[in-house]
Amino acid sequence: RDLIADLAKEKTILLSSHILSEVSANTDRVIIINQGALIADGTLEDLQRQVRPNTRWTLEAAAPAAELASTVQGIDGVASVRLSGETEGRTTIIVDHAPDQEIWRALNSALNANDWPIAQLVPEHLSLEQIFLELTDHPLAQSHEVEQ
Repeated sequence: RDLIADLAKEKTILLSSHILSEVSANTDRVIIINQGALIADGTLEDLQRQVRPNTRWTLEAAAPAAELASTVQGIDGVASVRLSGETEGRTTIIVDHAPDQEIWRALNSALNANDWPIAQLVPEHLSLEQIFLELTDHPLAQSHEVEQ
């Protein structure tokens, strides 16, 4: 890694690898080629927006599932809400919203108004592996085998 970083200060480096964690750790720009065709070119952030145009959060709160989903769906800028799980009085939902909208204040206010404590609110970032699988329509892209 250090050698690549040092060389990249003065030269353009072309790195070809199937070890996508190394690619994302060592590059400013990624080109994805699938079956001989260029299917993506850009920064990791560009490719993430290409695969998932909305920003995604995982929200866990001490709240009833249906009411939580309905309340969050009513917040301006929220594109979709999906139930992820329920355990021991806590509900986990996946929230997609427009990237140009900050929803965390409205989200916090809405949950506080209902006396639903937030256990966690975590942004989801796609790995280069997930981006590759999505862009190539790989069957693993829809499975839980790929770590989030």
